[in-house]
Amino acid sequence: MSVPRDFLYLDTSMVDEWLSQQQGGLLDGPYNHKETNTNDKEGGGNIGIPGTGVGLRGGIGVSTSREVEGTYRETPESRFDRLYQLLDNDSAIQNLTIFDTKRFEAIRLGQVVEVAGKAQLTELERMSLMLAELEDLRKRANSWGMNLPVDPQTEQIITMATDLVSTDESKGTLLIIKPSGVNTGGVKYVAKLKPSAIRVNKDDLEGEVLMLGKFIERMDRGQRKPVKELLPHLMTTQSLNHDQRRALAKQWKSGTGNTPLAEAIAGPAMYFRPVAIYQ
Repeated sequence: MSVPRDFLYLDTSMVDEWLSQQQGGLLDGPYNHKETNTNDKEGGGNIGIPGTGVGLRGGIGVSTSREVEGTYRETPESRFDRLYQLLDNDSAIQNLTIFDTKRFEAIRLGQVVEVAGKAQLTELERMSLMLAELEDLRKRANSWGMNLPVDPQTEQIITMATDLVSTDESKGTLLIIKPSGVNTGGVKYVAKLKPSAIRVNKDDLEGEVLMLGKFIERMDRGQRKPVKELLPHLMTTQSLNHDQRRALAKQWKSGTGNTPLAEAIAGPAMYFRPVAIYQ
């Protein structure tokens, strides 16, 4: 039996897709399961007849068995566990839970990889969540009669942040995982998450995690990719006016600017299509 996992993210459609390929289909509905446990014991002893010098020594074998029978219903977690075991038995999982430069460089496109490290959201996501939370607090304070004035520029920033958060709910979010260790060379693992597969608050995605996914792209040292290329919906944010979008596009193109909106991910990095993130 595998070690229980606490799932922060689980893409059940990918689990079913991969599992059906591994075992030639999926179970439909509940199934019966019968388990038999047999326990063999041996008992020994001496039997003596006092005063005769005659005795017997021997052993007695005792066998007991117990049968447990019931109806089991598969869960998304049990399907993932079975998928993991099937892949692991076929040596189809490349292990990078302990970072190794040679192993990192040997990973090929399309391989299934398990990685470990410290996960964090993009700076843009962090800022958006923080400002959206502040806006929620402001609305609550106003409902209690505690009007908190905000200047127009700050109002626009907060509106843009809440707009980004609501947009991300349907378009996805990025998670960056940095492997632990002293000789990682600045390597990053990057995954774009489906909102429907996230099982916790986004803040709770940050921390030490393991991830299983398919390797889809490598970015070498010296290369950089703006966050907007991975999340193109950022440019469609309704709260940005025409001039602001042009200025932001210029920052992304030139690589200038130190705001979260101009954030970019620098290589070396590996991009993944994640199946599960867990602890």
